[in-house]
Amino acid sequence: MKKLIESIPITNNSIVVDIGSNEGQEIEALLPTGCKIHSFEPHPMFADELKNKYGKVPTVYLNDCAAWTSNCEQTLYFKRNQFSRNGGASILKFKHNVTQKIRGHYDKKVKCIDIAQYIKNLNAPVDLLKIDAEGVEYELLDHIFNTDAYKKIKHFYYEDHSEDFAPQIDHPREKHVGFSISGPPIQTIAQERPASPDSRITEWHEVKNKVLLKYKKANLTLNAWHG
Repeated sequence: MKKLIESIPITNNSIVVDIGSNEGQEIEALLPTGCKIHSFEPHPMFADELKNKYGKVPTVYLNDCAAWTSNCEQTLYFKRNQFSRNGGASILKFKHNVTQKIRGHYDKKVKCIDIAQYIKNLNAPVDLLKIDAEGVEYELLDHIFNTDAYKKIKHFYYEDHSEDFAPQIDHPREKHVGFSISGPPIQTIAQERPASPDSRITEWHEVKNKVLLKYKKANLTLNAWHG
């Protein structure tokens, strides 16, 4: 982040939108610049920690909700459970590493904010948009583009979560031993094979490809982020 702050550069006149603030790593790095930081973090544990650390900092605007394509309520699915200290929680239930349970401490209803409208309502351009949204990055980027909110953003950085939406592989079946009448036992081992495709995974990749092409045609650079 230090190199990014210097190269953009981020100053006390800058606005940064931090989607997926987690423990506040980027907020901490940005504080010395004096810039205005608009943070989004729906995970209740991390959101409470951010409030305790930065709630009284006048240049930090905390949103304990998810950035999304509309103002609504969604279910947030946790990685293990909501008390585990890890990132990875997502509003996409089919993300591979979230816990596939529907009761108890494995999911929670969270507030969502239309990120495009939020950006449009800011009184100045956004110098840096950082997205670490655990799988909804392309839907957010698509919405930002389709609403022309991208025109207020100077630099885009996002984390791609394709590895969490890869087609699943069936587990190989056990070794089977067959018998022939005239010869020794015959051993056969079934090979791994692709599982039946999940239409949601297929659609996720279609959206990704569409969004990347759309930004490329518009000569907009989408930079890789590794938080």
